[in-house]
Amino acid sequence: MADDGFSIPDDAFVQILGLLPTITRRRFRLVCKHWRDIINERTPVGQVRTKILAFFSQPGSSRALVFGDKDGHRRHAWTFPCSHDGGQIHMVGTCNGLICLLESWKADGASFSAITVINPITNEKRELPPVPDSWGCEQLRDHGKYSFGYHPTTGKYKVVQIPWSPRQAVHALQVFTLGDASWRQVPVRIPGTTYQLSSGAISVDGWTYWLTAVADRVMAMDLEDERVTSISLPQAERPSSISADVDAGWQLTNVHAGLGLVTTYRRSWERTLKVWVLDGRGEQPRWSVRYSLIVGMGERWITAPHLTHGDYILRQTWDLVIDRYTIPPARKRLLRHKLDLNNGQLLPPEGAEEISEGR
Repeated sequence: MADDGFSIPDDAFVQILGLLPTITRRRFRLVCKHWRDIINERTPVGQVRTKILAFFSQPGSSRALVFGDKDGHRRHAWTFPCSHDGGQIHMVGTCNGLICLLESWKADGASFSAITVINPITNEKRELPPVPDSWGCEQLRDHGKYSFGYHPTTGKYKVVQIPWSPRQAVHALQVFTLGDASWRQVPVRIPGTTYQLSSGAISVDGWTYWLTAVADRVMAMDLEDERVTSISLPQAERPSSISADVDAGWQLTNVHAGLGLVTTYRRSWERTLKVWVLDGRGEQPRWSVRYSLIVGMGERWITAPHLTHGDYILRQTWDLVIDRYTIPPARKRLLRHKLDLNNGQLLPPEGAEEISEGR
């Protein structure tokens, strides 16, 4: 074991590890090689039952639903009402049971926002102080982009803001560490760094990522030392490589606890989603295609902040029900699709399972 003066049978050690949260086990991997081998081989992350979290944002209030991954039954449901008229609440991200929420609203022609991190099980919450207005009136026009992440080694939770800029330029980030009293400004020293308006920021495995304005690179900030670097996108997915008659879009996401890129191709009445994953983070990161999905009208795949939920991905559909007297609002249905992990495809669509229905 780690200390020559103390030993415990491996089987007993594994039983103890099984009582600990996944994030704690990951930190224990750093103690010594023996601990790392046991944790990797006998308590892999894949053994942890992953729950499905679906977040529905709408004006006035939003909902978060948690489903069991094995049976698809609803385990929890929470409603988050807006505190301002005309406001809307979006989920920034979720880590280890915590949910980071962004409430945005407009007043007198200006945009405002507030960030809250909440534990919905215990109802504990932390309302973050306003982001410093060092960008002056520019900040009144847009709240920028936010991401919520956790670093498995330091055990720290951080909220990262990419501030709004007229030219989408990023010269500095604002970072708030849970437990601190204020935001900190972190300079970005890579010239020409920008952000894309239509794609959100995301945090995965101790890093925060966002796309550049022309979607040719992914910017990456290490949540441990807050150093910013960049990763090139696959050549085939850059705007310069896509036919001019194809409407394309890009979204970063979480795929099996790793960074993923979803490229959407729109052609007439059909959309195709191509899912790439980033392998390795060293000097030679490599992208590879993991899935290809077809999207019809009246439905959408939920691609962010998580694409995969265990062995499933989620699809939302709208059924317009018309009777003799009225046309009610479209009924929303949430379905989960099983992934065939052997060949990177979805199992037949008719095998999709409905796990939620509502309006």
